[in-house]
Amino acid sequence: MGTAGRPWIGGRRAGFRLAAATPFILGATFMWSVLTDGGPAAAVIVPYAAAAATAPRPDVVGISRSSDNGGYVTVTANGVVSTYGDATSTDVAAAGTAPAVGIVQVGNASAGGFWTVRADGGVFTLGGVEFYGSMGGTRLNAPIVGMAPTAAALLGYWLLGADGGVFSFGDATYYGSLPGLKIKVSNIVGMAPTPTGDGYWLVAADGGVFSFGDAHFSGSMAGTKLNAPIVGMAASVQGGYWLVGADGGVFSFGGAPFLGSMGGKVLDAPVAGMAATTDGGGYWLVGRDGGVFTFGDANFFGS
Repeated sequence: MGTAGRPWIGGRRAGFRLAAATPFILGATFMWSVLTDGGPAAAVIVPYAAAAATAPRPDVVGISRSSDNGGYVTVTANGVVSTYGDATSTDVAAAGTAPAVGIVQVGNASAGGFWTVRADGGVFTLGGVEFYGSMGGTRLNAPIVGMAPTAAALLGYWLLGADGGVFSFGDATYYGSLPGLKIKVSNIVGMAPTPTGDGYWLVAADGGVFSFGDAHFSGSMAGTKLNAPIVGMAASVQGGYWLVGADGGVFSFGGAPFLGSMGGKVLDAPVAGMAATTDGGGYWLVGRDGGVFTFGDANFFGS
């Protein structure tokens, strides 16, 4: 369990302008970076204690693990990325105009980086990862609410809209969407690819689950009274998936084992999302305040 984290920011997008300085923390030093027109960031360094009181409260929206389970990254709605364990990047961050809604860690400290996605479909690459395209600048029927990487090689990704629309890039194959099935919804909150990468599940805030490709439907919480809306999901390599609610409740389906939850406990902030370990033997939950909660073989690296 954790408390609000100290964020570190990384990444870039050429030709992008930050309207204001962006805070990040390096060790015990508080820094403000300003990236203008794709150029190098200018940093103003002041003691952390002198600036911490004015630092914005975290509003974490997503979490993703490193490839070896040795760390994880979180991202806030304004694009601040916090890295823990061996999940690191060395670039300078760029921010978009729309709220950030998700992050995917690729590799780890020795080789990797991460993608972040914003509600307008803009995708930002941080560290040594490739850019495969985005929906930025394209008129969308619904805001983007998340993204998911393809299996193994991580040479592509899917973006997910609140209406269940799915957009594929790189080696990500399109297996269908809810608008393609003439299903009209506006409460989709997350997706998870199957272990093979040949399919994916979508989940709605009411607990409804939709399967595409080789994703097998193993059950859902649709029609069940929930104490809080579902905010995310993760797939298990054993087959099946977990759903997580804003109250920290975890629901397991198929071969995904139930390893514990924060349901019924007093939280400082609602849960924002989850990530599973590569062997399916554990998972992390992250709160909107940056607190991280570990279960099974998921290790705690800070928050």
